[in-house]
Formats: sequence, structure tokens, C-alpha cells
Amino acid sequence: MASKGDATGSGYHQIVGCEDDDDFTTRYRRGSNSEEPKIALGRRLRSSKFFIHMIALATTSVVVGVNFANVYGWDQDSLHLPDNQVRNLLQFAAKLHEILIVGSLTSIIMHHIRERLVRSRGLSLGLLSSGYQVSSMEFLFSKSFRGAFCTDTGLILTLAATIITVNVVGPSSAIVVIPRLDWWGVRAAFNNTLQLYLGGSFDQLYPTKFGPLNMTLFQGCDTAEYTSGCPGGAFDDLKNWAASWYNNGVAPNINAHNSHHYPDPAHTPTGLFWNYIQENSMGKINKIKKPMLVSTNTAPVYAPVIQVECNWFNYSEAIKSPGPQIPTVSFPLDVLDNYTGISTSIEWPLDPSLWNFTRPMNATNFTWIDVSSYSDGDGPGASLGVLITLPTLAMNETYSNGTFWDLSQQSWLIPCLINAKWAAANIRYVPNESNQIIQNITDMGVFDMASGQKVTKASRQPWGLSNTIHISPEWASLLNVAGIASTSASGESLNATMVEALLSQFVICDINEIYSPYMALGAKFKTFVTQTVNVVPATIAAVIAEGLSRQAYNRTEPYMVFVEGQNNTKYKRLTQQKGWNPSGIGTIDMGLAAFDEESDAFLTPIDFTIKRYGYGHGWQGSFTVAFALAVLLTHAVVAFGYILYSIYNRIAGTGFTSRAWGDIGEMLALALHSERARELQNVGGGVEARSTWEMRVRVRERGGDRLELVVGTESLGGAKPQLDKMYR
Repeated sequence: MASKGDATGSGYHQIVGCEDDDDFTTRYRRGSNSEEPKIALGRRLRSSKFFIHMIALATTSVVVGVNFANVYGWDQDSLHLPDNQVRNLLQFAAKLHEILIVGSLTSIIMHHIRERLVRSRGLSLGLLSSGYQVSSMEFLFSKSFRGAFCTDTGLILTLAATIITVNVVGPSSAIVVIPRLDWWGVRAAFNNTLQLYLGGSFDQLYPTKFGPLNMTLFQGCDTAEYTSGCPGGAFDDLKNWAASWYNNGVAPNINAHNSHHYPDPAHTPTGLFWNYIQENSMGKINKIKKPMLVSTNTAPVYAPVIQVECNWFNYSEAIKSPGPQIPTVSFPLDVLDNYTGISTSIEWPLDPSLWNFTRPMNATNFTWIDVSSYSDGDGPGASLGVLITLPTLAMNETYSNGTFWDLSQQSWLIPCLINAKWAAANIRYVPNESNQIIQNITDMGVFDMASGQKVTKASRQPWGLSNTIHISPEWASLLNVAGIASTSASGESLNATMVEALLSQFVICDINEIYSPYMALGAKFKTFVTQTVNVVPATIAAVIAEGLSRQAYNRTEPYMVFVEGQNNTKYKRLTQQKGWNPSGIGTIDMGLAAFDEESDAFLTPIDFTIKRYGYGHGWQGSFTVAFALAVLLTHAVVAFGYILYSIYNRIAGTGFTSRAWGDIGEMLALALHSERARELQNVGGGVEARSTWEMRVRVRERGGDRLELVVGTESLGGAKPQLDKMYR
């Protein structure tokens, strides 16, 4: 129950706490309350006017600066608190930042609303409540907003931009305040400057001719006793790859017309480089929980880019005399048109002696073909050709459901053309996650030339493409060594060449002793052809790519060079370090030696940048962060401009400060305090007419010491409010 003081001569009770209904009624009837006359518009520019703007600007400057500076936070799962809890706490900070910005924008809009109300022209009735709805997207579609469009177009557009900004500033603040999980660059990862070198000149590492001269490097690689350093040394890995494709149906990222395979380039040098870092204290990199080594464009790693395209012909049809319905057995030429820019309509037929002879129809055979005579040996063209014979079922498309099933053995002739080049590849190695080195060349389409375009050094430069690699059948024979013991997809024991053994992983023998690729059984004819023509070039591309890579990287000595200061450069043979033991024999660490810079011409550098996986702030590479920063900077420009505008008006004596009508309650109190507007008729049940919303509203004096809302023309109102004057 409210307590009351003694009655006074003023005729009303002094209230302590809450008053009851009788007291309120008494005071209401006598027309008194606790409100005192006050100044509506003042001259004094209070610092508190800018408080919310300054706090918002300061907070924005911090988060924007952190994102532009790419500030790194912490490695994933390296804090005492779970990462999600830390990011959840920062969510509250982002919300506080949002509140500050929304308050700043609301204050700016309210200033313009007050300014319109006390100026000569006034404000549209439809925008009278706009300052209190800056966070309402619904207001943009209201009748009052649309009704005022023609009379206050400038303010309408300003309000629309403000409302949109207010509604996107929340997620924008969260995006820039809460760190994101990504790979981040590491500054000064090493205590000293390090440089990895490969022992050999560029031309030695990445030759464009593989012929008899290169054979001297691979003594003993033409027998079944080959080693992993031989061009065909990847056979066991490739066989497992082929068997996995057959058994699991998981094909590589290869298509029929642009078939390619990329091995792990520079695996041994990169692995040795990381092993040395692990075994020695090299600086900040040793403390990183999940580092990544990324090659640079200044000293890149090169990888072979292989394209293989094949035609297919039915052997039984091909041995007949060529006719209108029987095409000549020839190489496909799209590989030249799409990949080298050479457009030709001349066929490249195969010598009939390569295929037109009696052979077992169920045999798989693989033959390299020299195609140097088909093109200029010094210009773009094909690297090598190959002819494959593959057993298959008889082809018959007479069935209504599109399937074929004819229990007779047939054979395919599959001539393929190979084009190989060296291309600069960006490699990534995450040693604490996987031993696999990943490179960025995944889409052969980026290398396509326009039909008929002349391929020059300049046109290849954007991708670091070399001339076409010319491969002799003699060198290629090291990729297809005979006498390999293997098993086929049907479990039969084989004594075949390497590539024949790989292709046999896709050939099965059914109960009728008919051999065919595994896709044949029950498949539609076109589907069968497509799948088979995918498998063959993919296998060839894998074989070629592995062989070229081993030529480049397995016959080189990797070095690491230390630059510890001026005239103090040393090097380390990475094969002579602690922790590297490929043969099971104890490795002798030979220590560091002085580096002879004259030998630099005989070495090929590989540069790495170091990245770490964790949480940080940054805008590069992220459209969402860039957009969020643009939103925050837009507010910063507006708020700073408003502060300058207010200071200028104060100096020029043309502005004012005010806290009046700061919320919707105060505006309603002013409206109730005003006389009835005769211009507003029939609005008790709502407003429909556009002209009503277009009516001008102003704040004017009435009776000298009262302020009221006046609706209508300027002549209907009184004088404009005065600065520093008390109004009741």
C-alpha cells in the first residue's frame, strides 16, 4: 500500500512510492504531474551526444584492423577451453557490437527526424514514426512508408539503406568478430632463411625428350627385378589402384576425352625436408600443431600433365576391306586440336602390320608406337602412340531394351594418342595428417587452346607448360617390362607385361570362357563402350605420369641450404640426416658444409610457404568477410560524417542538440498534448489515402510556451521552436 505524507497548502499529496487509483484520479483532475518545463532544442554540444558513436567506431576499428592485418588466433584444439566455447563467448561480444552500431544509426536517423520537424518544410506524416522502426524490415513495405515516397524521396532512400544496414549488421559483426577455422600463413616460420634444392639443372630434372640417352640412368630397369626408382617402379601401386577400381567401382577423377593422372611430385625431397625440420629445432614451425607446406610460384614444382585419347574398332570388322561403313583404324586427333591448338583433318592411320594378323581373340596386348613421323619433332604434337587389343563380347544392338548378349568372342582394337607436358604445379603437404602430397592440377580444361590458335611460349606461360614431351618407344618399354607375375580379375595367373597386367584387372572370364571387360555383363551397349573407353586411357595416363615423375625426382640429390647471415651460407645433404633410413641401415649424419654458390647454377630450387590450421581473422579469399567488413565500414563512414556535420553546425551556429521525442512514447505524448488536427478526417479506423500520409507534420509553438504537432500547411502553425527556450 502506498504511503502518503501530510497534506500541504498546494492542495495535493506528496507521493512516496506508488500512488493508488484515488490519488492518481485526484491529481489528473487537478491537471498536475511531476513534469517540469524543459528545453526542447539546445545550443550546447554535449560530449555525451557522441558517446555511442565513438564507442561503436572504436570497436569497429579494432575488428576491422584485426581482419585486415590477418591476425592469427590459435591452433585448432590447442586451448584449455574447447574451441566452440571460446567462439560462443565471442558471439556475445559480436552481439554487443551490433547493439552499439544499431544505437548509433538510430541516433543519427532521429536527429534528422527532429531536424525535419522543426524546419520550414516539415516531415511527411507517414515518416513520423520512422525513427523508431529502423530495425523493422516490415516498415519498408508499410502503407505509411510507401505513401511518403513522393514527398520525401531522399529521406525515404536514406531510411531504406539504414534499415537494410541494421538488419545485416548483426551477422556482419559475428562474421568479423568470431574467428574462422582455416589455413593461415605463418610469418617467420624458421629461425633462418631456408631453401630446398634438387640436385640437377631444370633441363636435367624436367627433360622434354625421353630416348636412348636417358636409358643409361636406368640400368637394370628393363627386367622383372626392377626397383622403385625405375620408370616402371610404381607397378605394384598401380595394380592396387586398378584392383580397387574394379572391386569398389571408385574411378579416379578422370574422363574419357581428357584423361590424366598426377603422381605425388617431389615426394622424396619434400618428405626429407620435413623430416629434417622435425628432427631439429628450426623455429616457430616446430610448435605448430598442424602445419602445411605449400610450394610457391617463384620456384614451383613441375608435374607431368598427361592427356590420352582413344578410338575403338571391332577387329573382325577392321580386317575387312575398308568401305563406307568400315572406318580406317586410326588415331584420334582431338587430343591435338583441344590440347595443343593444332587443328587438322588429316587422318593418322595405323600401319596394318601392327594389327592385321591372326591372334587369339581372347588376348590382351599392349604395343607402344612411335608417332614422331606424324608431326614436327620440335613443335607441339603427340608424345607417343599405343595400340591395345582387348577381348570383348560380340556387339549386337538388335534387342529392344538396348542390351547385347552374344556368346561369341570378339576383340577390340584401341589405338590411343598420348600428349605429355610439364606443368608448374602448386603442391600442398600436411605431414601431421597424411603422407600424401596434393597438387592443384585437377581440370585439364584449363589447358585447352582455342581451335586453330598457334601455341607459343607466351600462350603456355600462364600455366608454366613446357613443350610437348617426346617419348621414344625404347624408353617407354621401361614402363611395360615383360615377365611380370600377376593375377587377372578372374583370379588367373599371368605372365605378362606391366600394362597388360594392369588392364587384366578389368577383364573377366565367364562360365562360357568368353573374356570381356567387367562392365559388359548386362550393360547397355553405349554405356559399356563409355565405361571401357574411360578405363583404358586412365590406365595409360597413370603409367606415363608415374614414369615421368620418377625420371624427374628419383635420380636427384636433395639439398637444404641455410642462410644464417651475410657470407654465412651452409648446406645439408638431406639423404645424410638423422631419422632417414630407407634401407634399414643406420644413417650417418654428415653435418653442415659450406655452400659453394657457383654450384647454384646446377641446382633447381623449390620454395615453400608455411601455413597453419586454426582460428584467425582475415578477409582475403572470403567474400563473406569482405562483405561484412564493407557493411561495418559503411556505418563507420556515416557515423564519422555525422560527428563532423554536428561539429560544423555548432561552429557555424546553425545546428542544435536535442533529446526530445527520443522514443515513441514521447512522440505520442506530444501528439496528445497538441490540438486536434482538422486536416485529419475519418482516420479513426485507419488510413488508406496516400494523400493523408503525404501531409506535412511540424513541431511549432502554440501560446508562446507550448510545443505542438501541427498537421497541414506552414500557415496553420505557429513559430518555430527556439533554442534554449523552456517549453511546457
